[in-house]
Amino acid sequence: MNPLEWDGVVKRFGDTTALAGVSLTCPAGSVTALIGPNGAGKSTLFLTAAGLLVPDAGTVHVRGHAAGTPGAQRALSLMPEQPDLYSAVSVWEHVTFIALLYRLTDWQPQATTLLARFGHAKVSLPGGCA
Repeated sequence: MNPLEWDGVVKRFGDTTALAGVSLTCPAGSVTALIGPNGAGKSTLFLTAAGLLVPDAGTVHVRGHAAGTPGAQRALSLMPEQPDLYSAVSVWEHVTFIALLYRLTDWQPQATTLLARFGHAKVSLPGGCA
């Protein structure tokens, strides 16, 4: 099973085709880089894997799970170009928001462990985030 697979993925925004039949496999243990100018479709491609955009055609799988399904969401993390962390929102509140957005269940113990491991459970971050 490959960690990421796109097969014939098409994504349009009105009259603009952002992805025109993209097929790409990222095999386990490999390093894959997408390089291209702004507007080439790199972010759109990864947003389809995260389930945040639904392709108009084709399929996307994350570790064998259809993109956007609970299994795929558990297997993938996405760091957007400009993460939306607000100064009045703690790291825990941001994680809670994302977990609720994805309708995750039983996420609190793992989130608590990971935040503590990386020192963000009670640490202030720049901009006022905790």
